[in-house]
Amino acid sequence: EPRTIYVADVVLSYLQQAKKRQLLQKIKAGPSWVDNGFCFTTDFGTPHRYGAIRDHFKKCCIAIGRPDASIHHLRHTDMSMLYSNGSSIAEIGEQGGHKNSITTLGYLHPTEITQQRHHEQNNMISKQIAVAAFKQTEL
Repeated sequence: EPRTIYVADVVLSYLQQAKKRQLLQKIKAGPSWVDNGFCFTTDFGTPHRYGAIRDHFKKCCIAIGRPDASIHHLRHTDMSMLYSNGSSIAEIGEQGGHKNSITTLGYLHPTEITQQRHHEQNNMISKQIAVAAFKQTEL
C-alpha cells in the first residue's frame, strides 16, 4: 500500500536530478523503454538486479572504511536514530512501513544517546521514589 516517506532536502534534490536523467534515458531508449515507475532503472527502464545494487553499495562501504555495513543496516540505523531523537515507536513504525510495533522494536538498537537518556530518566525516577520513601518514614 502506498505511503509518504519524508526525506532530507539533499535526498529530495538527488531524486529530482535522477528523475531528469531517467527522462533523458527514456527518450534515448525510445520504444525499447520499459515504463515501470521505478526511480532507479537500467538504461532501458528495467529494474536493476539486487545483486548489482548490493555489490555497488559494498564497494562504497569499503571506500569509506565500513566493509561490514549492508543496505539493511541502513534501516536499523535510521530507525535507531529516530528513536534516539525522540520519535515514538508508532511514528518510527509508520515511517518504516511496519504493521505492528513488535516489528519496529526489532529494528531499534541502543545508542549512546538513548542509553544516556534512559540513565537520566532512571535517576529522576529513583530520586522521586527515594523522596517519597523518605517522606513515608517521617510519618
